[in-house]
Amino acid sequence: MPVPAPARAPDAMLDHEAVWAWKRPYLAAAAAGAFEGEAAPQLHAWADHHPTARAYARFRGAVARHGRDWRRWPGRMGRGQLAPGDVDAEEERLHLFCQWAMDRQLGELAGRVEARGQLLALDLAVGSNPAGFDVWQEQDLFVHGASVGAPPDFLFSLGQDWGFPPMHPWRSRESGHRHLRDCLRHHLAHARLLRLDHVMGLHRLFWVRPGGGGCYVRYPTEELFALTCLEAWRRGATLVGENLGTVPMEVHEALARHGVLGTWVQQAFWWGLLHGGFQAAPEASVASFSTHDMPTFAGFWSGADIEDRRDLGLLDERAAAAEHEGRDGLRRAALGYLGTTPQASMAEAFAASVGELADGAAELAVVNAEDLWFEPRPQNVPGTLHERPNWRRVAALPLEDWDEAPATAEALARLARRSLPPGPA
Repeated sequence: MPVPAPARAPDAMLDHEAVWAWKRPYLAAAAAGAFEGEAAPQLHAWADHHPTARAYARFRGAVARHGRDWRRWPGRMGRGQLAPGDVDAEEERLHLFCQWAMDRQLGELAGRVEARGQLLALDLAVGSNPAGFDVWQEQDLFVHGASVGAPPDFLFSLGQDWGFPPMHPWRSRESGHRHLRDCLRHHLAHARLLRLDHVMGLHRLFWVRPGGGGCYVRYPTEELFALTCLEAWRRGATLVGENLGTVPMEVHEALARHGVLGTWVQQAFWWGLLHGGFQAAPEASVASFSTHDMPTFAGFWSGADIEDRRDLGLLDERAAAAEHEGRDGLRRAALGYLGTTPQASMAEAFAASVGELADGAAELAVVNAEDLWFEPRPQNVPGTLHERPNWRRVAALPLEDWDEAPATAEALARLARRSLPPGPA
């Protein structure tokens, strides 16, 4: 008898362990059927052409037997060497099947959307889980005892430590930047648009030492950009670099020189309305109101993000009051720039915001789905781990109800103007 799916409730948080416990028996049954049925030759042939997937499945088999953190595994296993007796064979088979099935499904999805004149977009993360497969398999490529982060800025006065190890620039070069190349090829097998998270990492990364403090470490910029662009060209894909925050001019110039789209975020550039430095979205960019690391429209417009930073101890009462005062001025400036009345509601302001994105010069315009129903909470709060339920909050509306969200019809109507031919003069 099927096990019921985990219940969905208002303000529900995703319990990854519970979801996996619910899905696992179904996936295990599907894996057994694939390995023992007509699909077996296809699965084995695919695995022969994807040795990294085989190695990953073997790693997961070892995780099931020895624990999630390979840094606590004994002897050679902790040095990246596994023997058949080290792994749970059933778990290994399950994860090999899952990799094969996901690859097939992504390929089918990419084919369907391309047939509609659309494309599949994926994201290449800036780093890897220190307890995960990549770092275990490529131990010599990573710098253990340091982590990647960001120096102090006006949002994070103590800086940020993102908790994953940096790649050693010269060891990467000695390998021909093999790991980056393999990651790019893996993503670009199906994606025709690839977002490069923290694209500054192709130029430099901020290494954080244990106990705090750190410094920037340079990487062979031209080599990494050349490799990245070559792999995208081979697949006919477009690259988007996330070049927000404290980014040196050399990175912006490299994006332009190599034909990589930049990232333009409305709420960040609106501050220029107050200080005379406003810059509209350039043509070679992807424009949006926010990113997954920033407040939603409702959170920003209401100042909920300021209160959240106060609750986290990042702002004292005086600083929070000053932030609210500055936000009030920014809202007034934004409403004037968008051509709405000073008394415009949040919904009217959002519609005008989408209109600016739609009518701007940026090559692509993106609207966050949760802004369609004015979700005030972000999916991720940078610099937090246990303090906030990052990437666990369930969307308030299921996918099938998105078209009924308050702002959907207006947003789609404004975005549709981008694809319509110009009318008669």
